[in-house]
Amino acid sequence: MIVLDTTGLILLGLGHDGRWELHGGKVDPGESFESAAARELREETGLVTEPRAARTVAVAMDGCAG
Repeated sequence: MIVLDTTGLILLGLGHDGRWELHGGKVDPGESFESAAARELREETGLVTEPRAARTVAVAMDGCAG
């Protein structure tokens, strides 16, 4: 997910491999992309937003990990 502040800066997280990355995660069964984005943002950063504030711009499917 891409999170912007009011000046246009992008929120990044430090990954397990030491590289900076966008936040993200899996969509649970029956969950919308927007609800998953809001939940993952809360779980990973503590920031809270409403799912309706999210916009889906791309979806990446990881076939190797199932």
